[in-house]
Amino acid sequence: MIPVTLQPTLGMPAQPLTEAEHVSLRDVVDFIRKEWLIIGLCVVTFTVLSVAYAATALPTYTAEARLIIDTSQSRLVLQEADSVSLAMESARVDSEVELVKSRSIALAVIEKLGLVNEAEYNAEPGLLTRIRRSIKAAFEDMPSIEGNEVDARLRGAMGAYAARLGVRRLGQSYVLEISYSSSSAARAAQITNAIVDAYIAAKVDSKAEAARRGAKWLEGRLDELGTQANQAAAAVEQFRTSQRLFTSRTDGPLADRELRDTSTQLQAARGESSRLKARLDAVDAILRSGAISETMDADIGETPVLTTLRQRLLDARIRQADLSARYGPDGAAPSAVAAEIEQIREEMRSELTRLRTTYKLELDTAERNRLSTDDTLEQMLDQAGEASVQYVRLAELESRASTFRRMYELMLQHFTQTVQRESFPVSDARIVTPAVQPFTPSQPKTTLIVSLGVVLGAVLGVGAALMRRALAPGVTSRRQIESRTGVPCLAVLPRPGRLAALRAWMRGRELEEDAFRAVLAAPQSEFSRALAEAKTSLDIALNEKRPMVLGITSVNHDAGRAQISSNLALLYAAGGASTLLVDADRLHSGLTQEMESVEDGEGEERSVIGRSVTETGDGIRFVSLADLTGKDAHRVPTYLKLALREAAGIYDVIIVDLPPLKEAPDARAICAGLDGLLISCRYLRTPVADIAGALASLAGSPTRFRAVMIDGALEGSSVG
Repeated sequence: MIPVTLQPTLGMPAQPLTEAEHVSLRDVVDFIRKEWLIIGLCVVTFTVLSVAYAATALPTYTAEARLIIDTSQSRLVLQEADSVSLAMESARVDSEVELVKSRSIALAVIEKLGLVNEAEYNAEPGLLTRIRRSIKAAFEDMPSIEGNEVDARLRGAMGAYAARLGVRRLGQSYVLEISYSSSSAARAAQITNAIVDAYIAAKVDSKAEAARRGAKWLEGRLDELGTQANQAAAAVEQFRTSQRLFTSRTDGPLADRELRDTSTQLQAARGESSRLKARLDAVDAILRSGAISETMDADIGETPVLTTLRQRLLDARIRQADLSARYGPDGAAPSAVAAEIEQIREEMRSELTRLRTTYKLELDTAERNRLSTDDTLEQMLDQAGEASVQYVRLAELESRASTFRRMYELMLQHFTQTVQRESFPVSDARIVTPAVQPFTPSQPKTTLIVSLGVVLGAVLGVGAALMRRALAPGVTSRRQIESRTGVPCLAVLPRPGRLAALRAWMRGRELEEDAFRAVLAAPQSEFSRALAEAKTSLDIALNEKRPMVLGITSVNHDAGRAQISSNLALLYAAGGASTLLVDADRLHSGLTQEMESVEDGEGEERSVIGRSVTETGDGIRFVSLADLTGKDAHRVPTYLKLALREAAGIYDVIIVDLPPLKEAPDARAICAGLDGLLISCRYLRTPVADIAGALASLAGSPTRFRAVMIDGALEGSSVG
């Protein structure tokens, strides 16, 4: 059972709803079921239009070719080793995409293939295009077409060419995909290959032209550098000659070599002086000590005379020792030998004196030579200090001359490479996949167009249905009634919708429906269950009061009021309650007409205020006040009050079918004697404002319980 909010009197605040206020999947399904006709009409319309377009559109074929930007070829030929950053390479590839789309390539292809003479590229511009061109020419002071570089036909051909051309980079690779669309598959492949050829030719021509301009500039720069290099070399030689800064190929500058030689001579002179002084000192020491013998120090030097004397002295001493051993030391022979020894020593002293004089002279000469060499070295060192400054200047001039020479050689190398590039230009793009004739058209894409038509139709259909729902003033949900009026909505009574009727028609039978006896004909239907829940809610709200007088009315006619009254009476009768159904709607006697067609039961005949009570075979009693005429027709409220007072002692439940509140103002007077009042409203038809106004008009009524029921919702729907 669906929980409802019960409110015994008008004016009390409505209790919170127990159902969550959100759009569920069932709500979406209900919306589609209710609005399927609008949505389906839009879907069918746009699907038919998309199929018609796909069937009548001119087929278009697209041919594709792929190029790769290969920088390694040029570097291999020209021996270039310059590294380029990844960002520069990416920007270069993107620039190549724009180059393929450039005006020069387009003109080359159009001229080569004669596209300007083809009808496909010379379509007359539309009215809007001509108006736009006229306005643009008027405000921007554009030159006339005749004064432009190309005529109108060429402009049209270039516009059609640009619209059919597609160029894109494949990911982050160096591959470019060039595509072209045409109404002819063969023509599409031919134009695509022509674009590729024109692009490669343009690259080769641009490289050759750049090489020619570079060679011309390098030639002038090479002459200038050659002159500067020669002038720098001449300045070096002139400065070297003027400053006498001569150099040897092996030993470097001559001054440095002379300085090294003089330093060597000074070292030799100092060594010679030291050697002679040592000999002189040794001779002086011997002469002063008188230690002249055959074993004198060899550092005094050797002469032939001194060597002979030393040998004679040694021999004499040997003879003296031998004679002394034979004849004794005082003999004549030893004495003679001793005299000879003394004579030899005197000769040796004379020779040492002569050597001392010689050594003295040689030492003086060596000292003079040493001093002279030392002075020469000091002078050369002073001169070398002055020359070092000139050598720095010379080194600067030589460095400048060497720099100019290297620049000249490098420029000469570049000039040679540029001449080679001019004579052998290489494109840095090559064909990976040439364009071939496509077998299937690329446009129109039938599946995509039809799918888009279906989706667009569905979107527009849903939008139209939502707009219709938003603009509809009728009630759409229980929450809407309870929030706007402050009274509970007991039930939403569904009715078989258009979809059920369509299914019944497709099955070849009529939709069986007895609206006045639906609870008996189909007790398990959604309508029967919803009305049974409403009955239970009424009993709870009124504490199962007996006798209970219920009035059922509506704001306008055709709100299912009579059917609700009949079925609710049948439910009470089926539950064992003695039920009286009263038709008090003198404006619309639908309930009376329906009851006249029902077979009478076999119960006891009764009457109320003189009106005959009919007992139907379904267990309910029925009395009609709708057939009153003349003056009695205006006294229905009075008769009804009397009838209710009389019937209250006989029947447990009295259900009164009241006229619409808008059409019969006296219905408000009738409500004074009711225990409960149910207002029936039509789903999506009865404005909520009218319901609120009707309830407001009943604000002073003593009716214990007032509620609303929504009638006419689709079966299976959820109106929250």
